[in-house]
Amino acid sequence: MATVLLVLLALVIIFPQHVGGFTARNSQTPPYPRHQCRGPKTALPLSERISVIQHAPRRSKLSLRVSELHIPGYRETKKHFLSDEIDTKGHSQQLAITHADYSSLLPYRDGHLIHKTNGALFTDEECRGMVEEAENVASQMGWTTTRHGNYPTTDIPIVELPNTLNLLRSSLQSRLYPLLRHQFSTYLPDPTKLRVADGFIVKYDADGGQSELRPHRDGSVLSFNIALNDSTDYEGGGTWFHSLGESVRIEKGEVVSHASGILHGGHGITSGRRYIMVCFVILEGYDTWSMRFYNDVRDL
Repeated sequence: MATVLLVLLALVIIFPQHVGGFTARNSQTPPYPRHQCRGPKTALPLSERISVIQHAPRRSKLSLRVSELHIPGYRETKKHFLSDEIDTKGHSQQLAITHADYSSLLPYRDGHLIHKTNGALFTDEECRGMVEEAENVASQMGWTTTRHGNYPTTDIPIVELPNTLNLLRSSLQSRLYPLLRHQFSTYLPDPTKLRVADGFIVKYDADGGQSELRPHRDGSVLSFNIALNDSTDYEGGGTWFHSLGESVRIEKGEVVSHASGILHGGHGITSGRRYIMVCFVILEGYDTWSMRFYNDVRDL
């Protein structure tokens, strides 16, 4: 017994960092470079996380939640975003979208999975009104920070913002759904079944607030975000995509849309404040297709 103990002691002395089947880290040395921006503790610049993401274990597909079947709450939350025009067949009030209206960034099969508009879809006045309403409501109820589990944002649910909700309802029919149908037409079995299931205004604040959002996948089929303030109001920002290896930046009123299953994050800002509207979109009545589409694109 004494001999065995002496051998083990010698191994610990010779290989102090390799005991018990894992590599121990010096507690005085951080495992990755420290984040230079203010924001959530232990956060890293997204550009420094690429190698970590590439070698991270893939999540079990059994844990995916992408439709009403998997997230029953969507059956109720989607109702907030419906309007009387949802079943209207006429197109007189809908924006006529062409390929010239947006740029497509990530080719996949016979379409693209990431898009950005080439101009503003919302006016300066509309964007300013959404930011002001969010800040006014937040001054009374506070910004929420726990609504999205492992990847929370500092946000206000749109259902708490009556003016913004009314604007979104009408804009879904006249601008946003026509845009998404055109952009993702080669994938969607029935583009008329697109439904926003969740929406919120996000605030990034380099001075003591949340300055970024680490890479994640959304629990829906499609996602889009709308820039609500000028890019000159902050440094950095944009939506970072693992598939592109870079961030996509947009100006106030412009829209970035993408398949929810691809890995993305909110690139950190180093100064100022950034406001965006984020919405998760499902395809009503196509639960099996939604899961299959999510699985097809999640590891690109």
